[in-house]
Parts: sequence; C-alpha cells; structure tokens
Amino acid sequence: MVKIAVGRAVVLVAIFLGLTFSFVTNGLGVAPWVDWSIWERGSTAMVLQRIEADLLQRDTSPLGLADYGVGDESAFDRLTPEGLETLEATAPEDFIPYESEIGGQAYFWSFLWREMGCSSISCQHLIGSAITAAMIVALFLGLSLIGSAGLGWAWLLAVGTSPWITFAARNLFWSPGLYFLPAIAAVGLVLARTRLWRSLAAIGVFTAFLIKYVATGYHEFTAFTMLAASIPVIAILFGRTQGLPVMRQWKNSLLILASSAVALAGTLIAHAYILTGDVGQGLERIWVNVILRRTYGDSANYDPQFVASLEASPFEVVWKYLWSSWSTDMLSMAFDKSGSLFSVSLGRFSFALLIVITLGIVLWRWRRRDARWRRDASLLALGFVIPVFWFVAAKGYSYVHTHLLFFLWYFLYIPALLYVTGAFLWDERHRLGRLLMKSGAFLGFAPHTKSGSGSA
Repeated sequence: MVKIAVGRAVVLVAIFLGLTFSFVTNGLGVAPWVDWSIWERGSTAMVLQRIEADLLQRDTSPLGLADYGVGDESAFDRLTPEGLETLEATAPEDFIPYESEIGGQAYFWSFLWREMGCSSISCQHLIGSAITAAMIVALFLGLSLIGSAGLGWAWLLAVGTSPWITFAARNLFWSPGLYFLPAIAAVGLVLARTRLWRSLAAIGVFTAFLIKYVATGYHEFTAFTMLAASIPVIAILFGRTQGLPVMRQWKNSLLILASSAVALAGTLIAHAYILTGDVGQGLERIWVNVILRRTYGDSANYDPQFVASLEASPFEVVWKYLWSSWSTDMLSMAFDKSGSLFSVSLGRFSFALLIVITLGIVLWRWRRRDARWRRDASLLALGFVIPVFWFVAAKGYSYVHTHLLFFLWYFLYIPALLYVTGAFLWDERHRLGRLLMKSGAFLGFAPHTKSGSGSA
C-alpha cells in the first residue's frame, strides 16, 4: 500500500512539473509558436502597471488593474533589470484604473514582486504557471474520485494539450487556475459525509467563489459556476454519491449555485462602492458600462467599435466558437519547436468529428438498451451547455473575444468528448476485436493453419 501511494504521489508530482514546464515555456509545443510570446501581453501589462505604481509608492485607485484602453506594453521593458534603474522617470505619472472589476489579483502579483523576491516577469510567469498546474492536478484528482479514472485522465489530457489553456496559464491577468478553484472546492462538498465536514466544505465553496470574483472579476462567471455545480451531478451520473442519498448531491449542486450568487452579489456591492463611493451609482455604472456593453445593450449608446458585437445574433456568436473562428488545433503536442522529433495534433475538424461520433455512441447505447447512454448523454449535455450559455448570455463580449474564449470548451465538453469515445472503445473492445478479425478474414489477411494431408 505504501509503495502504491508513493508511486501515485510521484506520478502527480511529475504531472505537475510537466504542466508547469509546458505552461511557462511552451516546451511541449502545445500552443502555436507564432503567437506564444505575444498572446495577451496587453492584459498582463495591466498588472505590471500596478506593480510599477506600488514600487514607486504612488497614489492610485483602490482598483487593482490599470486600464487596458490607455495602457501599452512598454511596462515589459520598464520592469527589466535595466529598466528598473530609470523606472521613476519612465513610468506613467497617472494610474488610470480598469473599472470593469476589482482586480485583486494585481495586488497579489505586486506583493510577490515587492515582498517575496519574485521580482522579474519570468518569475511571475513561473508562479502563475505553477498555480494553474496545481489547480489542474487537483481537479484531475477530484474528477477521478467523484467520476472515474477515465474521466479524470480525459480531463487532464484535454486541458494539458489545449493551446488555449497553455496560452492563458502564465498570464497574470487571466490566471486560469482560479477558474477551477470553485470546482475543486465542490469536490470537497461531494465527499463530505459528516455535518462538520459538510459545513467546512460549504464555507470552502463560498470562499473559492469570492476569491475568484475579487481576484479576476466576473467574466465567464456562468461557466465556472456551472462547472462547479456540475461536480455533484457527475457524482450522481457515475454512482459515486459516497453512500449518501442522491437528493443530497442535488442539494449540493443548488448550494453551489447559491454560493456563487451570494459571492457575486457581495463582490458587486464592494466593487460599486469602490468605484464611486455610492453603491447605487456604482451599480448603475457597472450595469451600463460592463453588463449591457458585453451583452445586449443598444448599439446606439456605445462607441462604434462595439456596434458589430451588440448587433450580432446569438447563433452567429455560437457558430464562431463551434467552427468559423477556430484559429488553433483542438489538441496539440510536440517534443521540439519544429515538431521534427515528434508531434501530434487534432485540428478543428476533429472537434466537429468527435461531436458526431459521440452523438452516434449515445444513440448506439440507447438502441442496445445500454443504460450508460444516460451517463454519456448527460455528460455531453453538461459540457456543451457550460460554454454555450456564456456565449449567448454575454453575446457582445463573446463576439469580440474569439482570441480567448475557446478555452471554455475545455472546462468539460472536450473532456467529455474524449471520455465518451474512449469509454465506448474500451467497453466494446471485444466486439470490435471480433469485427476486426472478421474484416481481416474477408480481406484475406486472417491467420490460417496448414491442413493435414495423406498420401494419394
């Protein structure tokens, strides 16, 4: 038992180190190299300007992030060993805040730089990558416990070889590891058996949502909320309810949704007060400048640059993410930059093909009265709804963020596509083997034995 536990721990550490290496260097060639060094530098610069302001001890807004619209990427040059020597003369005099969220993560990165010795952009990228890797490993374990080992490995394969997750993993603004924090906390709630542990787990879920909202804002909030609320449902689908009534897990799912709503409301109130000093006025500004502009506001009331996004149809937006705007492979990996040693990739056609294949699998299981069709269909439906609900709800925002939001497919849908396909192949391996043997015999490739012969 001890050897098994040690072996598993070694595997988990190896996965964590491998993911960290991939995220901080793109050393496994998951993300396209042509965009690797420039992806979302402007959003990271919003954090770097907070670090500059704190280093210079300048008066700033309580909001953590510098505004994206007036910022540039010159902070990358100023926060180098050479640039730091002249920082006071070259840094912007005014810190214009980004008003769409509290931006608490900027204070975290600034603290690491000033107080913890992580005083380089490379170090910050390393810490960000390690945090994302740790969250992925934790949720991999969680899905293996409340679902199945196959589902856990499918999820790990999907996020570990996702160009979009790899792009975002080291980014100081997006901090994608925090998107998974509520789901990790939800695993604890599913596993809790006593009243004490259930209470502690419920507090953990609420705290996880609060950290996410304060640190990195509200964008994609329906997606990470639905992912967390799906955890008890997955436990039901796989019969991993810990010996508790199924209704308890449904209640857990509702509790997770309520925790997100309360944390969101509290964060909005705090944000509104910080923004204007008056909660009512602040909420009105958030409603007009953040919510309506990113959803279904009247295009006549906004800058012309937002007209196309506000007038687009929800179907048009969803189609962008299903097919027309894919700009990377779905999954990719290579052992060297050129891919000459080893490389494997599944392009956007594979995404469409897996959708068709898994729908066929569900119909096959249903036709054969295999009860697992309900599990597969439910898992696929959950995975699909998580991103699509956000694409539709935040139509304006989703329309213009096709350089980013593909990562929502990897929350559960692409892992579900991989799992349903893999589980079917495993379950039907004997039948498929016999079919291959028959096919081989038909084509003349089947092995045969030499028949005995007598004298004439």
